[in-house]
Amino acid sequence: MERQGGYGQLIIHPDFYKVLEDLKKVNVNINVQEDIEPSSYEDSEIFPEGNVYLSETSEAKDLNPVAGYENINKNSHALCAYDESLIKIPALEGTGYFFSHALVILSKDAYVPIVDLTFYFFTRSKNLADGKNKIIYSKDVTVDSKRVYIKDKSFLLENYTPNNSILLLDGPLIGGQLSNESIELNGHLLNKNIIPVFLVKNSGSTLVVDNFKELKDNYNSDFEWALKTLKNGQRTPLILYEDKHNKNNNKYFTYIKAFDFNIIRVEFHSETWKRYKNDINAIFDIIFYELLSHGDKNPQPKIVAIAENYAREILNIINVKNILREIGVTPTMNYTRFGWG
Repeated sequence: MERQGGYGQLIIHPDFYKVLEDLKKVNVNINVQEDIEPSSYEDSEIFPEGNVYLSETSEAKDLNPVAGYENINKNSHALCAYDESLIKIPALEGTGYFFSHALVILSKDAYVPIVDLTFYFFTRSKNLADGKNKIIYSKDVTVDSKRVYIKDKSFLLENYTPNNSILLLDGPLIGGQLSNESIELNGHLLNKNIIPVFLVKNSGSTLVVDNFKELKDNYNSDFEWALKTLKNGQRTPLILYEDKHNKNNNKYFTYIKAFDFNIIRVEFHSETWKRYKNDINAIFDIIFYELLSHGDKNPQPKIVAIAENYAREILNIINVKNILREIGVTPTMNYTRFGWG
């Protein structure tokens, strides 16, 4: 049974309650604490051997927030954003994950959300996951939980992002365990005339400072380089990264500085560049305007911050602790708020 919903609604996965009921039947020992805090998805950046190229002249580029505001109001492309939140539930018999995926569309008068809520339980016990219930057998919970995460993320974005829109997604396009899946999602979105743009606000990446002679050994990370060389309201030149062994594993990226100590990396696939290169500078101005509009030390465009809030608040509203008590699981120790870490 496929789940359905509409804008301004919460979609609950059809197996959500079935998983809970199956856990109740097998009397799983879940860890519990008094306070539960949803956390963001985090995937460590790992870059295999690749080539890095400067795609523009080397000087910093000025951004125009007024143009960004005007471009949003032109409404030639609807502005949308995605973020997610999760709660990891450790148990003696396995690990559960509540996922909340939030898509927000900026209309003329409001930010309109649609949120997809899922719950999965993974175990290495074949006796527990006997094929007659919704408990998932897994040899590697971290990998398999990320696979269902990207599947649900793709479901929401491919089915509910309006055609002819700009989609700002929290998190990297490539660099982690889900690079191939993210690039596949990127292609599906492009086929609907959706422009996917990925945003990274925390990273130890050294792709730039390790690959340009004049920067090597002078900076600890690309973020430090961008912070110390950009003025507020500027971005670095566009840079292209290509994997040496898989040319499709690539990205264009730039760093934007909105305020002091406020750096964000903006990246997109080369196929996005080919189709929408005439729109890219306008998108940078839109992101800069949204960063200023948010006006927070946490470097996020306002619409992405709103998507993050919806994703987190859904997990707070459903009250995970009460759900677990209602299905009669046995409390032992602690929830965790550190995602897959």
